[in-house]
Amino acid sequence: MLMLAISWRSLICQICVSGLLFADVAMAAVDPSQLWLPRNYYRYKKALNQAVEVGEATERCRYVIAGTISQGRSKPDHPVFKITCRDKQRQTFAWLIDGLSMEIINRPPPPNSEELAKQRRMKEYESYWEICSAQIELRTGQMRGVTREVSGMPEAKEQGKDVVFDVRFNAAGTSGSTLKYLGVCRFAGDEKHIDIHPWKATDKDATEETDNNSSGAGVPDL
Repeated sequence: MLMLAISWRSLICQICVSGLLFADVAMAAVDPSQLWLPRNYYRYKKALNQAVEVGEATERCRYVIAGTISQGRSKPDHPVFKITCRDKQRQTFAWLIDGLSMEIINRPPPPNSEELAKQRRMKEYESYWEICSAQIELRTGQMRGVTREVSGMPEAKEQGKDVVFDVRFNAAGTSGSTLKYLGVCRFAGDEKHIDIHPWKATDKDATEETDNNSSGAGVPDL
């Protein structure tokens, strides 16, 4: 039994060592035979090795599997290296690295602060619009033949710190005529104000009209 236990321990140790060796091979430096340069770029061998280090140092690259010159982008006095990597999902991709500055020229640029601000603002508009649309639908539930003139989210207007939506819609009157209405949703942070009143197609600024009538006619009986 003692010999059997020792044998199993020995086998387990061999498996562990093999696993460590395999991991070392996977993370080892690129095989030198996979680094190739055309004859007229031989003088950039050291730069190619530096480019390999740059590519391998990126978060996306688990290890480099090959490196060469980018034929379409390189000039004899200005090489651009193509460094092929494998990522954590074992997918291959290539970095293009400037042979003089050692900058990665095809790295996706991070979104700038202005773009991030626009994305946050759009999410805020969409959140406000969900509330606005639901409130308009709730308050017009007793009307007949309600149809909005614009499907989906209308333009969000910024008035000072407020965000305003104009929602124009039609409804059927008791005599069969078409009645026009304007719903205005105004948001100021967590506060909201929803107003619905009749309007004419000739009105130039529905939002301004709503401000003037905010004491409001409300929704007449149909």
